[in-house]
Amino acid sequence: MAIRIIQAGIDPQPARSGQTVRGRVEVQSDRQVTEVVAYGPTGEMYRLNPEGEGRFTATATVPWNADPGTYSLTVVARNEGGETAWQTVTVTIA
Repeated sequence: MAIRIIQAGIDPQPARSGQTVRGRVEVQSDRQVTEVVAYGPTGEMYRLNPEGEGRFTATATVPWNADPGTYSLTVVARNEGGETAWQTVTVTIA
């Protein structure tokens, strides 16, 4: 099986400038998951925290100066064997 991202998303959608959003990722792996991070459209990194078996979450605040539009974030999960999985998540700023 290795490692795979089963589900990833951001709530609420659409988000607004200055609003707190919650990212959630569900990972399946035959080894211990050691890291789940999301990379934003300008290179910023968000580390997700474990919240139960295979579930990871993080909160962040949408920058006040964020222009309305659709943005992509890349979620990367790694396990103790060094295997990685990634998925693109879209967030809409209204």
